[in-house]
Amino acid sequence: FYDTTAKVTLSPRLEEKAPRRIAILPFTFTQKDSPERRQAAAVLRESFCTAMSRLRTYEVVPPAEVDRRLDAAGYKANADGTLLAQTPESLGKMMGADTVLYGDLERTANITLYVYSHTVYEGTFRLVDAAGGEPLWTGRLWEGRRAGLIVEAFIVDMFLSQPENKKLPEAYRRVADQAVAKLVETIPDLTPPDGDAGNAGTPAPVAPEGDRP
Repeated sequence: FYDTTAKVTLSPRLEEKAPRRIAILPFTFTQKDSPERRQAAAVLRESFCTAMSRLRTYEVVPPAEVDRRLDAAGYKANADGTLLAQTPESLGKMMGADTVLYGDLERTANITLYVYSHTVYEGTFRLVDAAGGEPLWTGRLWEGRRAGLIVEAFIVDMFLSQPENKKLPEAYRRVADQAVAKLVETIPDLTPPDGDAGNAGTPAPVAPEGDRP
C-alpha cells in the first residue's frame, strides 16, 4: 500500500449532538459508467458499512434495506442522477435515519497482470445531517496498492484503457478496506466501552493534507 493519509474536516456539531442512525447511500462516480466501476463502488460501500457498524455510537441502516427503499422510489445512483437530486432530509426520512453518508468516487482503476498489479481508489465522502443538510464530517482520500515487478507508467495506462483487461474484485476489496480504515478512524466514536468513559469523543489524529504519490 502507498503511505497516504486522509484529509478530513470535522464539524463541532458531530460531537455536540452525535447522529444515531446512518444510511450509507450507494456511492456515485464521475468516470464513465461501466459494470466494473459499479462493482468497485459497491465493494467500497460494503467496506464502509462494515467499518461503521463497528463504531459503538452509530447504528447503520442495513444497505439491503437502503437499496430496497431507493429502488421502490425509483432513485438511481448514477444512471439518471435521481439519487443526488433528492435532499438529505427526504432521504433521511425515507431511510428512518438522522444522517446520510454520501460517497463520490473520482477514480477507480485496477490492472492485474502475471507479474504486476495496481489498484486505486480516489474519492470524497460526506456524513450529512439529514434535517439541516449540514456536513458533519468530510473525508477525502487517494488510496492504492501496487505489487509485483516495476512496470513503466505508459504500459500500465495502456492496459487500463483496454476493456478486456481482467479485473479482480478481491484486489478492490483489499484497497477498499485499507482506505475505509483510514477514513473511519477519524470519525469520533462517542460511546465509550464499559469502564473507559474518560476516552469518549477522542478521534484518531488526522493529517492536515492528503498525500498522493
